[in-house]
Amino acid sequence: MPKKDNGMSCTANGECKTDACAKEGTATSGVCCDRACGGGANVCESCALSGKVGTCSFKSAGTVCGPGADVCTDNATTRSSATLRQQCSGTAATCGASGACPAGTKCNAAKTACATSCSAHSECWEGICDLWDIHNAQNKCASPADTCHVSPGGSGNGTFGSPFGIIQNCLAANKKYVRVSDGTYNESLSVKNKVALIAPQSPAEAMVTGSFTSNVIIQSPSASDALTVDGSKIAGSDKRALVYGMRFTSTSGSGSAIYVTQAARVDLLSVGAHDVAGTCIFSDASAALIVASSGTSRCGTGILKVGGSLDLRASYVFDHQTQGISVGNASLTMRSTIVGGNNVGVAISESTVDIDRVYVLQNNDRGIEIADSTAKVTNTVVASNGSWGIVVATVGGTAPGSSADFGNVTVAHNNGAAADVYCDPVSNVTGRFVNSIIWDDTGTGFSGCSFEYSTIKTDSSTPTGPGNNSLDPQFTFPSVLDYTLTSASPCVDTGSDTGGSIGTSVITATDVKGNNRKVKVGSTSSTIDRGAFERQTP
Repeated sequence: MPKKDNGMSCTANGECKTDACAKEGTATSGVCCDRACGGGANVCESCALSGKVGTCSFKSAGTVCGPGADVCTDNATTRSSATLRQQCSGTAATCGASGACPAGTKCNAAKTACATSCSAHSECWEGICDLWDIHNAQNKCASPADTCHVSPGGSGNGTFGSPFGIIQNCLAANKKYVRVSDGTYNESLSVKNKVALIAPQSPAEAMVTGSFTSNVIIQSPSASDALTVDGSKIAGSDKRALVYGMRFTSTSGSGSAIYVTQAARVDLLSVGAHDVAGTCIFSDASAALIVASSGTSRCGTGILKVGGSLDLRASYVFDHQTQGISVGNASLTMRSTIVGGNNVGVAISESTVDIDRVYVLQNNDRGIEIADSTAKVTNTVVASNGSWGIVVATVGGTAPGSSADFGNVTVAHNNGAAADVYCDPVSNVTGRFVNSIIWDDTGTGFSGCSFEYSTIKTDSSTPTGPGNNSLDPQFTFPSVLDYTLTSASPCVDTGSDTGGSIGTSVITATDVKGNNRKVKVGSTSSTIDRGAFERQTP
């Protein structure tokens, strides 16, 4: 009797050309198959699948191969998680091995498998989810082997259940992550390796209504800086440190709160620095300094960056004796930040600058000073400063001069003896304004500045330029620094949608508050407003 082809019914192997009669479970008959298929532990493969009869194939993912659905269990006592596999994977013949989740990783929310990612520290056994990709582990839980724990009064070995009491002990242990519990630590820290220094219980914003929020305070007991990151002491080429949720100060009031040097990159997220005679945050490195959702207050200088780059976002810089922000020979990107109560708000020298959605308010002297630099400033309010609101200048001699473009800025009620804005009237300095409001100046001229589609109050004639006027912008409540536009404002829908002669580089999608730009509420031909605020309704 001739043997059967694959896919034909059979009861024994010898009936098939391949000598493989594949049966399902306890069935007494099956089909001839291209190879031995199923049986024993291989419950996730079959030769009788629709469209594949006669060919041994894996069953689809999710096919039940045990008593029910896969189950994952978190064990709080052992601080570990494990899965019991009861469904086919779609890529293997067996039901799948049950086993432990990666160290530090909990089950997923459905409790059907180990989590493959995390989005909050509470989702991890060590209390740290790498939200910043500092160790090429974006949204992964830190493992116990990579984590050191510290808590006030701790006397252990740095594990979760037996933390150190001194942060520097964790930094000396060369772990990837240091988890710091709430409390005050009287010590000066020095970073020795690429590390994330995390206080996960801290709020996402370092300052709220002018007050610091973090309950983790590191205060240097001497004249030493509270935190030093020295790239020369960090092994390898990636000299990076990240700090989240702490604030730094000094009991002696001297030194710097945070000092970065020797080409180290530091990310300061939700960090506070305050009350030192020197600089709150000082970076003389050539690498990058990132400051986000952070705050500085009551130092000699707020943030000092020399060389490299400074990326400053969603932060507060208040009440410093000299400059709030000082940048030299560097690249500055500044977004959604408030600078106020300093002597000088923002001082820039020989740098490249991109500022958007910033408030510079109530500084004792100048608001923004740009010297020998290239700058773009958009959607910014500069108001109630003691001298010029904005200065564009050069120190002269062989200095390169300055080129600064301003789009949709509101410069108002600054108290200098001259105009609210000043541009050196020399050939290598240009300060161009478009779609802006320059209001309540006490001087008679604007030196080398030029204006287009702007509203300008002056004691003399309105500066020449297309679209300029001196009509009252009708701010909402300027006495309380509210420079939004009323419905009757002549600045609504009267800017240049294309940015005048400067061009669209100064036309942005949103205003200083993050509201949409180019919202047409009137009947004029333009849609963009003048000034930092875009009116959203008629």
